[in-house]
Amino acid sequence: MSEKENSPRSPTRTIAVLLRELLPEDLEALIALDQLHVAMGEQGSGDTKRWRKALTRFLSQGHEDEGRVALGAETEEGLVGYLLGEVRAFEFGSEPCGWVFSVGVHPHLQKSGIATSLMREACRRFSKAGVSTVRTMVRRNQIPVLRFFRANDFTGGRFVQLEKKLENGNRGEQR
Repeated sequence: MSEKENSPRSPTRTIAVLLRELLPEDLEALIALDQLHVAMGEQGSGDTKRWRKALTRFLSQGHEDEGRVALGAETEEGLVGYLLGEVRAFEFGSEPCGWVFSVGVHPHLQKSGIATSLMREACRRFSKAGVSTVRTMVRRNQIPVLRFFRANDFTGGRFVQLEKKLENGNRGEQR
């Protein structure tokens, strides 16, 4: 094998994974995956409290009935990928749609089809929940993340995200 073919990020590499519901005991593995992305300068929060809160919310009783998606991808080594999303409506006059909030795969297993498998399963569940559109937000400078979503048929949508920086957390109040 050539060095390129043996590369952990080779685009032709595939790996068998089990897609399953995330479990409360996945929290530490999820945080570790997020920390790997932060350490590599990729998108990641690095915020343990955020993950504890998110996982608690997504794994609460009846989350499937509410259109929540909390998927894990597992190999013999343990959790190697995740996707969190949910069906939402009402924001900005939007019709109900699926939202992908977070998707991540162990850096050495990227481009092996894991994230695409997670996305396909999430879209299947969103469709089953009765929605016909899936949305997400991505930082403009996160080119690999943008490529992933574009490769999974995401395009620019009807909405434009706008933001305003608040000075010293004063919520825009005048002094």
